[in-house]
Amino acid sequence: VVATAARGRRHHDRRLAAVGNDRAELLARLGAPNPVRREPPPPRSTVFAFGGQGAQYAGMGVELASSEPVVAEVLDQCDAALRDHLDLPLLDLLSSGSSLTDTALAQPTLFAVELALARWWESRGLVPDLVIGHSIGELVAATFAGVFSVEAGAILAATRGRLMRDLSAPGRMVAVAASEDVVAALLADAGDTVTVAAVNSPQAVVVAGTGPEFDAVLDDLRRVGLRTTELEVSRAFHSPAMAPVLPHFGAAVEGVIRSLPKVPIVSNVYGTIHDPRLVESSYWVDHIAATVRFANGVESAVAAGADVFVEISPR
Repeated sequence: VVATAARGRRHHDRRLAAVGNDRAELLARLGAPNPVRREPPPPRSTVFAFGGQGAQYAGMGVELASSEPVVAEVLDQCDAALRDHLDLPLLDLLSSGSSLTDTALAQPTLFAVELALARWWESRGLVPDLVIGHSIGELVAATFAGVFSVEAGAILAATRGRLMRDLSAPGRMVAVAASEDVVAALLADAGDTVTVAAVNSPQAVVVAGTGPEFDAVLDDLRRVGLRTTELEVSRAFHSPAMAPVLPHFGAAVEGVIRSLPKVPIVSNVYGTIHDPRLVESSYWVDHIAATVRFANGVESAVAAGADVFVEISPR
């Protein structure tokens, strides 16, 4: 009886519980019911949030692929698409123990594992009402939503990573515990060489840049007492330093079929939902150099009613 009550009964609008010391008392209380009305819970709105570069690690997804056919199927799809774009087969690369810090490896492997995780959740009955991604994560989100095919998305992830890796100009990035307004004011004299690369939350910003100007900005940030953490990257992602990459990546996106999303996507570039520019090749070109407006995107999702965020990431 207890097991059925806990797991098997329907959630009716009205409930009644009766307690009696004997049969007569129990019957009397059941005969004069005073049911409690149960308000149905509000509908939940779920967001899949796809992580960005930095979450990858050697061996990610391998164990899950060995036990979950859905994961193995997606990784196999990506592996077939990437045979001409990676030096090793995808599954060999994931299980080899090799470092995946190389951008040219990090982006396509993250793409494959995150897409597989999302399809796994979907196979378990968890279907998102919205999707959002951080940087390379938005390319995964768009593929999950149907803007790109799995094959096209995987190849674009590999192309994006390779072009960024092959940039000759080195760059640096630093996370700052401060608001965008505070950080932007300190960058005012740096010109285009140092910019806000990402706004991850109201008090978490990433700065990217090159040259001695970056050192000067870093000194200013620390001088005013802001906590900073330098990221382990060799390029200034989401900054004007990405300019040499843009025409080549634009040609790659222009060469694949793009479709309207089947699941609404929150834009990294604009922080808005249902942006029609997501299917244009120019959007994905801008996406490489533009500030990642993840915090604005989360605010837009919450304003639209989202109340459950599921992080789709190896970590």
